[in-house]
Amino acid sequence: MKEKLTPIILAYQEGRVSRARVISKISIFSYNFLHNKFKDEADTASEIFCEIYRRIPKMIDSFVYRGSPFEVYLHMSIRRATCTYFYNSKRQQTLRNYSEKMYFDGLEPEAADKLPSDSDTAIDPEYREYFSVDDKRKIQLEYLRRRLLCLVCKNAWFCSPAHIRKTAEATGVSYNWLYEKIEHLRDSMHIRSRRHLRLSLLRKENMARAHMYQNAGDNCFVTEERQQYHQRYHAARRRMRALTKELHNVPMAPTHSEIARVLSIPKGSVDSGLHYLRTALIKTRDEEGSTQ
Repeated sequence: MKEKLTPIILAYQEGRVSRARVISKISIFSYNFLHNKFKDEADTASEIFCEIYRRIPKMIDSFVYRGSPFEVYLHMSIRRATCTYFYNSKRQQTLRNYSEKMYFDGLEPEAADKLPSDSDTAIDPEYREYFSVDDKRKIQLEYLRRRLLCLVCKNAWFCSPAHIRKTAEATGVSYNWLYEKIEHLRDSMHIRSRRHLRLSLLRKENMARAHMYQNAGDNCFVTEERQQYHQRYHAARRRMRALTKELHNVPMAPTHSEIARVLSIPKGSVDSGLHYLRTALIKTRDEEGSTQ
């Protein structure tokens, strides 16, 4: 393992290097490491990096060199952050599935246009509180307006015209401009929904085919035919696993790259903005749960 960060940490502890330079070096190292590890999942790497970035100052202050380099400590922290991220993602996905079933269970992609337009049920309950903005209140801070726009784009599937109008008034942007951006994201999501539906049908077809081959092979007493049925069964199972993996790689919400491209802002702004909103929401939920 190449020790590139340990000498810089030791130099900082001796007062020969500034704190900002150390944080910058560790941030670049962590960012490159995560994006090399998650090459096909840039959003996942960015989310984990946001979690690591806020821990860097504490990691620098608590590191004591006893022969083991700082890189080992950093890799352990990245591993813990990765495990925590996937655990929280799985828990949030489970909760989100319940809300999605209310709208999409058994619906064709075109049926999304039939969802209620002016009701609060048309928006994901997880983010509903961020849309309760008083019509007379305007958000003054630029970064808060940008975060709200990112949040609206992330939940483009659930936004009604009333929500878009209220968000446009709160952020000071044109309603037509925001509506056009939301519609652009919805078009991409409709295409992915059709692909997701097609892959789901193919997966069910291969599942039924594998079950049929298994039963035929168990009931066949000719060795050669039984081997053929077993080969077809394993082929169907392999195809089913490949389709399952492909299904998981189809995002059912706008990606951070799409939001950044639509809003013409850096992708890092989308990553950090949605991360801070999610952190604030989890903190609020925990506080409400502790009071109750």
